[in-house]
Amino acid sequence: MYYVLGRLYSANPARIDDKSSYDDQGIWWDDGQVFTRPIKTPIEVRLKPYESSNPDMSPAMPSLFKGIVPLYSDALLVALRSAGVDNLDTYAVRIHDPDTGKWHTNYKAVNVIGMVSAADMAKSVATVHDGIPLIDVSFDRLVIDPKKTHGFLMFRLAENNSAVIVHERVKQAVIAAGIHDLEFFKPENIAL
Repeated sequence: MYYVLGRLYSANPARIDDKSSYDDQGIWWDDGQVFTRPIKTPIEVRLKPYESSNPDMSPAMPSLFKGIVPLYSDALLVALRSAGVDNLDTYAVRIHDPDTGKWHTNYKAVNVIGMVSAADMAKSVATVHDGIPLIDVSFDRLVIDPKKTHGFLMFRLAENNSAVIVHERVKQAVIAAGIHDLEFFKPENIAL
C-alpha cells in the first residue's frame, strides 16, 4: 500500500518567511533529479513571528516544512532511513526563530530523488491540463499502480510532482519513531 505524505493541519507551519533567502539558488526541489551544481549551505530560513491569533500558525517546530525547499527534521530523516529509504539528498539548514532568537540546525533541506510515473490513469479521476499526463495533473481520485513503483519506498509522483508517495513500511517506521504530526493519505481519498 502506498500513501501521499502530508502534514497535519494543526502542525501547519505558516511561519516560513517568504522573504527568506532560502530559495535564492534557482534550484527546482521537486523534479526528482540529482542536482548538477553545488548547493550553497547552510541554507538559511527565517520564520515569521508567531501570532497566536492566526489559526494557520503553530509555535511548534514540525517534522516537515513543505514548500519551495522541503525541510525535514533530523528525527524524520532517521525514521525514513530506518525504513530503508535511500534516495534522499540532504543539505544543511539553519532556521531562525525570531521569537526566541534561536537558530535551529536539526533540519535538512531534502531533495527526493526519483520521479515515478505510478498513477493508474485509467482508474484515477484526473484532469490532464496540457494533454500530457506529467507534472501538473490534477487528481480528484488517485490510484497508484504498485507494479509501476519499481519497489521505491518513497518518490515523487511524475504525474503530479508536488506529491511525495511513501510505502506502508515508511508510514509504520515514522509512526514507530513517535512522529505524530504527519499524515499518510490514501491516494484515492485526497485531491491533488
